[in-house]
Amino acid sequence: MDLKGFRIFPDHHTYSQEELDRLEAAARSLEAEALITTGKDWARLGERWDRGVNLWVLEVEARLGEPELVLELLDRGRGG
Repeated sequence: MDLKGFRIFPDHHTYSQEELDRLEAAARSLEAEALITTGKDWARLGERWDRGVNLWVLEVEARLGEPELVLELLDRGRGG
């Protein structure tokens, strides 16, 4: 993948029409094949995104590297 740029928005951000226009314009000027968003933001954008630039969703999955340690810390926090 060739990442051409990125923009950061706050969590639970409500995208304005002007912001969507700027995102599309930036993607076009950078000749990007698509914009990439999280599933969470796609829920806010998906129905509103009817533009010529593709909108792809990045699926994110969290995995604990040491689940036993996390369980131990949670148990300790409960006084166990």
